[in-house]
Amino acid sequence: MKSFNRKFRPESIISILAILAIVVAWLIGSSKKQADFHPYFQKLLPEIETFTKISNNVFIPNSSLNKDSTLYLSIASSHGYGGELKILSLINSSGEIIDFLVVDQKETQSFFNKVMNTELVESLKKTNYQNSFTLGEDIDGISGATYTSRALTVAIGKSLSYVAKDKLNLKMNWEEEVKFEFGTKEILLILLFLLGFLFSIKAFPQNNIVKYIFFVFGMFSLGFYFNGLLSISLVNKFLIGIWPSWDTHFYGYLLMGGTILMIILSGRNVYCSHVCPFGSAQKVLGLIGGTNKTLPPKISKPMIWIQRFLSLTLILWALISFNPSIFSYEVFGAFFQLYGTNLQFILLIIILILALFFRRPWCNYLCPVRPVLDFVRMLRNKFLSVIERK
Repeated sequence: MKSFNRKFRPESIISILAILAIVVAWLIGSSKKQADFHPYFQKLLPEIETFTKISNNVFIPNSSLNKDSTLYLSIASSHGYGGELKILSLINSSGEIIDFLVVDQKETQSFFNKVMNTELVESLKKTNYQNSFTLGEDIDGISGATYTSRALTVAIGKSLSYVAKDKLNLKMNWEEEVKFEFGTKEILLILLFLLGFLFSIKAFPQNNIVKYIFFVFGMFSLGFYFNGLLSISLVNKFLIGIWPSWDTHFYGYLLMGGTILMIILSGRNVYCSHVCPFGSAQKVLGLIGGTNKTLPPKISKPMIWIQRFLSLTLILWALISFNPSIFSYEVFGAFFQLYGTNLQFILLIIILILALFFRRPWCNYLCPVRPVLDFVRMLRNKFLSVIERK
C-alpha cells in the first residue's frame, strides 16, 4: 500500500489529469473549421453579394460595376509572434492596395491593438506593387511589436503579389526574403544563459555586487531594450503546433529550447532563476527593500496551486480556441514597454510593491510559465529515477 501511495500521490494524479485535459483541448481546437471569409468580402465591398474564386488566394466581385477597373480580393498570411496572421486585401487593376482587413490573428491583443492604432496601417493602405515593403525604409515598424509589424507587412506584400504578379503581370519591387536572423539579441540570450548557469552552480566568487550587476544588465538589455521574455503565449504556440520558420523566428526557438535544454541537462531552471528580466527586476527591488522573505506556508502553498491552476487554464483556453494569445495577465509589456491592459497595470503595481517585502512574488506565485517549467523538471527527475532503479 505504501508503494502504491508513493506512486500515485495527489500531485501525480493531478499531473496525469492535466495532461489528458491538454490533449482533449488540443483535439477540440485543432478540429475547428477554417474561417468563412465571405463576411469580410462584404465588409470591404458591401454593395457586392457574390464573388468568384479565380485562384487559391484571389477572388473577384461579381458585379456589372467598375467594368474598366477590375477589383481583386486577395488573402495572404504571415507568422507573427503568436501565430499566423491572415489579411484580406482589396486591390485594383493598377496594382494598388485600396483597403485591407485582418481576418484572423493570434497576437497578444494589447500589442495587436498597438500596431493597428498607428500610422503603419494607413501607410500600408497606400502601397502598390512598386513598394519594397521593407520595415525601416518605406514602411515604419512599431517598436516593441516588431513581429506583428513584420507579419502584417509581409502578408500585405504577399496578397499584392498574388494579384500584381500572377494576374496583372506587373513586376513587383518586393520579393519575400527568408533570411536567417542571428544577431545581437540571440548572442545576448546565449551569453545570459551561460552566465546564469555559472551563477547558479556558484562557479564565481559569491560577490553580491557582481551578481546584481548581472541582473541589472539582463533586465535592461533583454527586458527594456529587446523585450525578449519567455511568455505563456510562446509556450502555447508550440503546444498548439504553430512552428514558424526557423530563419525568421530563431530567437523564439532559442529561448524556449535553451530553457528546456538547461533543465534537462542540469536539472536547473536557469531562465527563471537568473535570465528572466522581470525576475531580475524583482531581485533588484528586493535588494532595495532589504528583505528576502517568503510568504508563510499557510499562504504560499495555496498560492502555488492557484498559480498552477491559472497556468493550466491559460493553456487549455489557448488550445481550445487554437489561439496562443487569447488571453494573458502577464505584466511584462506593462513594465518594460508601458503598454498593457488596466488589469496588467494594476497587477504590476501590486507586484512591484510586494517585491520590496517578499522574494520574487510574481515568479513564485503568479507567473504562468513557471509551473510549465517545473513540470518539465519533474518529468526529467522521474525519468532519471526510473533509469537509476533499472
